[in-house]
Amino acid sequence: MKISFTGKDGILHLGGVLLALCLIIALALGYVNSITADRIAESAEQQLQQSMKDIIPTADRFNEIAIPGGEASIITRAFEIIKDGVYVGLCVQVAPNGFSGPINMVVAVYKSGAVLGVHIVSMTETIGLGTQVDDPEWLVQFEGLSAPFTVVKNAAPGEGDIAAVSGATVSSRAVTQGVTAAAEFVLSYTPEVK
Repeated sequence: MKISFTGKDGILHLGGVLLALCLIIALALGYVNSITADRIAESAEQQLQQSMKDIIPTADRFNEIAIPGGEASIITRAFEIIKDGVYVGLCVQVAPNGFSGPINMVVAVYKSGAVLGVHIVSMTETIGLGTQVDDPEWLVQFEGLSAPFTVVKNAAPGEGDIAAVSGATVSSRAVTQGVTAAAEFVLSYTPEVK
């Protein structure tokens, strides 16, 4: 018996074959996702914990706190920084939208509102341009400063000004927005541990 893919019966047969293939592939992808989802979440959590330890290695522990919800909020999680049993500030995970998608980062802020450090956890910015916002020499601009911050291009930065990465102004603004949101959140927070 010869199968012909021409005519009405042939098109229906071909459509059935394609539908069966799509179902098999969808089931296979779903299965792989169910196997890897926990590992991916575990890896992301390890990256977050390591980022906090990289910024403030002298902390005793990081206590996760509840954050106010809201669709417009770029704050995804927050942790009290406890050192020698005393609350010293927060590590705030933020995800502002950059040029190519969210820039997931951790911002450590003293309870006074001064930025302790910034660490980019993950991003999808343009390689060679937007990814330059992950340069420690650029991120150090925030340290010791308090919000609000303003991104400046082609000018000498003043108090609270952050020099944009050349060719990556959108990414620079996104990171600056994230740091500002984290610093403002810290100032509005009442600690659970004194």
